[in-house]
Amino acid sequence: MQTVNWGRDLIQQLLLNVQGDSWWSQSIADCIALGPTTSSLHLAIFVEPYLSLLMAGAKTIESRFSRNYVAPFGLLKPGDIVLLKRAGADVVGIARVGQVKFLERSDPSWNRLRDVYQDQLCVTDNEFWDRVADSWFGSLIWFDHLKPIPSIECDKNDRRGWVVIKRASDQLALGFE
Repeated sequence: MQTVNWGRDLIQQLLLNVQGDSWWSQSIADCIALGPTTSSLHLAIFVEPYLSLLMAGAKTIESRFSRNYVAPFGLLKPGDIVLLKRAGADVVGIARVGQVKFLERSDPSWNRLRDVYQDQLCVTDNEFWDRVADSWFGSLIWFDHLKPIPSIECDKNDRRGWVVIKRASDQLALGFE
């Protein structure tokens, strides 16, 4: 029940923060409507410097790697909305997915991926690639709209780095009023 509470509180605050922006207000309303919707609402946790690089436009692709088939792998699509949360802190941005690629590792070290995308990912150091070397699944995410928002406190306290708050395919959804 705790997840429902932080999710509901987060959405209420988010709607207040984008109240003056009709495009974002409508996009969020579409995600959280009762019943089936066309877009999902996600929460992504970011560590620095990657969040700041993304918000500044230097990082043009977000990536998520994992050993197991976990979110966002296979659960994200163009048009979905992603709330951007700084690790251990607040939600500070919102973005819409423009494009997404799901990859299963075909070479031992993601070398081809590194060669093509390292500059857009802002990860040219070996440390990052060593950390993801034993991952089997990768998600590459391009955002086509990104907006900083006033900080929203989020009481999420589990270890997940990505949470699907509301799935587009939900038949019955919680009311967030």
